[in-house]
Amino acid sequence: MTNKLKVTAIFDNGGGLTLKLGTEYAHYYTDMAQAAADYKKYQKKGNTEGWEGHEVESMELEYEDIKNGGYYKMDEEDIEKAIMDDEYYFWINSTDFIDEARKLRDA
Repeated sequence: MTNKLKVTAIFDNGGGLTLKLGTEYAHYYTDMAQAAADYKKYQKKGNTEGWEGHEVESMELEYEDIKNGGYYKMDEEDIEKAIMDDEYYFWINSTDFIDEARKLRDA
């Protein structure tokens, strides 16, 4: 089943990341290397078929409802631009995620 519609990364100021992949998979990460690996795997495969760890509550998280300064949202275009920008820096969790995704791109 292909569910590649969009990617949304919602970083929180507590150091975590809610990563939504398409319409059928979302997961909360504290390990940015694992989040980046899953993001890259999703980009390559185009779906999350057979993946474990989907969290309904993470899929329900909507950035538009939480614009309070405690969250930072990136879509796939933002992520790819940041990967290409060697000087990208923002919150440490978003920077770590981008750095890990860049390593996977360069590998």
